[in-house]
Amino acid sequence: MAFFEAALSRWQDRDADRVSVQLAPANLHWCSDHALTTIFDTAKRTGAKVHMHLVETERQAAFARKHTGRTAIGHLHHLGCLGPDVTLGHGIWTTPDDLDLLAEHRCQVCHNASSGLRLASGIAPVTEMQARGIPVALGIDQSNIDDDRDMWTEMRLVWSLHRQAGMFNPRPSPAQVLQMATEHGAASTGFSGRIGRLDPGLAADVVLMDWTEIARPFVEPRTPLVDALLLRSRKGAVRTVFVSGEKLVDGGRVTRIDRDAVMAEIADRLSQPATPAEQRAQEMVDRLMPHLEAWFRAHPDQGAFAPYRYNLMAEAARGGEG
Repeated sequence: MAFFEAALSRWQDRDADRVSVQLAPANLHWCSDHALTTIFDTAKRTGAKVHMHLVETERQAAFARKHTGRTAIGHLHHLGCLGPDVTLGHGIWTTPDDLDLLAEHRCQVCHNASSGLRLASGIAPVTEMQARGIPVALGIDQSNIDDDRDMWTEMRLVWSLHRQAGMFNPRPSPAQVLQMATEHGAASTGFSGRIGRLDPGLAADVVLMDWTEIARPFVEPRTPLVDALLLRSRKGAVRTVFVSGEKLVDGGRVTRIDRDAVMAEIADRLSQPATPAEQRAQEMVDRLMPHLEAWFRAHPDQGAFAPYRYNLMAEAARGGEG
């Protein structure tokens, strides 16, 4: 907490328009109840936002049931640790009652679609969240679908992933997905009401795209603009970016740094031989992994609520292993 207090003191007045210092308890299974209540009490006292990864995996959901007798979100509610300044990362293994609590306390959820697929964690019940009015933001959790950090690709994935079969099943519209990436993203970062929309009085955050790149070779004239943007855009079409009126991308190139030089330096540093400490750590992982896998196979989880059929595949596979 001392580190947080120092960071808050350093940054809250220095660059408040662009920097938000938040508290981030790692997860329910890594925090005691005392740690959680201390963190959330500090957030209320200082006005800081809280971002917490929660029920990303079936195992995490099972841990909460076993050790608290409640769902993870139910336990946070019991501790008084839910509220409008709370964003929950992932929220994949949430129950309908969990979603009701999130809506009641006006929490946000950060949806990391690529991460859930790549790590085989599951798919979050986004349409059910939206039906309850829960603001859902978009993230990648450092693991987007093809390692290029293209948020347009991520938006397309989210739009496609939640198009459930059937003519009349609810599904997010392109406009809703764009809102997830902008306005709802702002709400989850502590800048709600200041960024996320093109409105008078808000920060001049603007992205200009090359329409010829998006429309090539043809876009039906009746296609809504937002639909075309969502379904066709890629980061390569970004030409100019303003943040609070400052031009940070010009002609597709970052203005504040030499991106090519930075990428070359990263490649050089990461290509260096492993240090003795790194080698020892990798050897330990290699030795431990077979034992971890054996333990997980011997202790299957059961009874987790699966909001998507995709998630149920985990239960089917687990049954086969047993």
